[in-house]
Amino acid sequence: MIGVDEAKIRLAEEGYCVLEALLDPADADRLGELSRPFMKSPEPNFFHLGGALNDVPELAQLCIHPTILEIAEHELGDGFILANNVDVTRTEPGAPAQPLHADVPLSWMPQPWPAFPTALQVFWMLTDYTPDNGATVVVPFSHHARRPPTRSSYPGEVPVLGCKGSVFLMRPGVWHGRGQNTGRDRHRGTVNIFYLPRYIHRPKDTWPLVKHNVYEQLPERLRQMTVSA
Repeated sequence: MIGVDEAKIRLAEEGYCVLEALLDPADADRLGELSRPFMKSPEPNFFHLGGALNDVPELAQLCIHPTILEIAEHELGDGFILANNVDVTRTEPGAPAQPLHADVPLSWMPQPWPAFPTALQVFWMLTDYTPDNGATVVVPFSHHARRPPTRSSYPGEVPVLGCKGSVFLMRPGVWHGRGQNTGRDRHRGTVNIFYLPRYIHRPKDTWPLVKHNVYEQLPERLRQMTVSA
């Protein structure tokens, strides 16, 4: 089990890390069940809920977890914002793999990409991440290339594994993709929270805004980081 200091080192060097046991497994189950009725299926056997704070405001606790905020400030500086208003995903058996890619905002920028972090992706594990249930695949150290991947697979790619309640953190330049769920009866559930530094513009048409009535009920720390409709 690694701590915050080791997490900061691994993010800089390897581009990703896993922190264990930040969320009680019972809370992970509860948040998954609260989200499920609102989810849509944009792809076969894959379900998604964007702008999830609007439907499941209970997710606010994850957005302002002290450990995550400490790492986000280290990576992005003060004044960082919550960019995507939280996504929840459910990868069911039979869901296909996703091509390797790197994330925004780097994909909006000319190459070579900046060497400093321009975002922080945080994935809360609502279920175990296993080799056969669609766990995210990453190519460690790939963010140092400062460009997108040019091949469909790489010898060094590995699945990100962890227990329910753990958190997977990643810099946006890491080459990664959703793994194929080859299991028969086990889905993979995730809450994705995306943080941007204050110097990166948040496009209004990229992520849903937080509805005003929801915004008014959020904790003060989260309101400081969130864009309201």
